[in-house]
Amino acid sequence: MALDRALAQGLWVRPGGARAVVLFVHPQRADCVQAGQRFIADVLAANGLATLSIALSRHDDGSLESAWPDAVQTASLLQQVVDRLESDTATRGLPLALVGVHEAAAPCAEALGRGGLQAVKSCVWLDGPVDHRDASVAAWTRPTLCLAGRHGIGAARQPWRGLRRLPAPHRLVKLPQRSRPEPSAGVHQAMACELLGWLQRTLPAATAAAPQESIAA
Repeated sequence: MALDRALAQGLWVRPGGARAVVLFVHPQRADCVQAGQRFIADVLAANGLATLSIALSRHDDGSLESAWPDAVQTASLLQQVVDRLESDTATRGLPLALVGVHEAAAPCAEALGRGGLQAVKSCVWLDGPVDHRDASVAAWTRPTLCLAGRHGIGAARQPWRGLRRLPAPHRLVKLPQRSRPEPSAGVHQAMACELLGWLQRTLPAATAAAPQESIAA
């Protein structure tokens, strides 16, 4: 996906005096505007974290396989987004966290594993399966939170099936509420609380203050 298209379709929430930027990477555009995901982004923004939500897939018709970028393309897109954030006076110098959501979690994890993207200081794989074999986890170079609710889908697609813990500085959180396909009451509130607490603990202090502005696009 071209960078301009990704950013043009993305959703920004920039509170005045933001202390950090959280980049949400969703599978599709529809996921960016899903009510539960917007709630999570709004909670972070209310606590001084700017959020940018973009879609990884080029299409919004469910045809993920034909539109899915590989690890190289995903890494390239993420690096371009990082570079654009660094060139923007409103976000330059702010710590950056990466949140891969649902099916976008694995491509984001693979992209980070290729090296580069040094601006990313903290990671969250939100409600999507990633490779958690020992060798893969050993290669994680940023503090990583693996967070998921219960899934009413096949066991083979359960995030972190069989995983009981992660070595420090990483963390595994399995919520009791169902998150997919039909979220139960309170699941997004629980996710927002876990995500906010993690980012507050793992993101370094901002090295530059953002201008006082509020933008929602």
